[in-house]
Amino acid sequence: MRGREQGFSNSEKWLRRAVQGISVGPVLDVGTGGGTCLSALRSKGIFAIGIDISLSSLKGKRNVVQADSYYLPFKDRAFKAVVFGMSLHHMDNHKRCVGEAARVLDKEGWLSVVDWWETPPFHRGWDMPDVERIQSYAVCAGLGKVKCTREGVVFRLWGRKIG
Repeated sequence: MRGREQGFSNSEKWLRRAVQGISVGPVLDVGTGGGTCLSALRSKGIFAIGIDISLSSLKGKRNVVQADSYYLPFKDRAFKAVVFGMSLHHMDNHKRCVGEAARVLDKEGWLSVVDWWETPPFHRGWDMPDVERIQSYAVCAGLGKVKCTREGVVFRLWGRKIG
């Protein structure tokens, strides 16, 4: 396996990239799935909570909640960071998800999104995030200095909440 194909098979690497730079909690991992982001955060001594709509994804994990990313069951400004690690493409309403993430972010909290830049060959039909729209949703939701980079077959969006 080479190049682009290898990039698609490297999802654990991309998941760990989603939490890079986060140094303080609590952190919310939206769409926690297999828990790779949670494990990476905990290995750095950071308290994190994971949510997923799928109850089966949460079995056997601690500090997880079954919840809908469109209606996060947390108070405003409850988290120092919110992470979407390879999960946003599973959600239909990206604007709503980013808005909810911004709502639960503390003043000057960080949003980190890592997801596919293009549709992986093994998952046609996903609602792939439009990077420019996600960036615009983040700015409209009160995040400033939103940066986005392409890293192989994924993108990384990183922004900080203003006030």
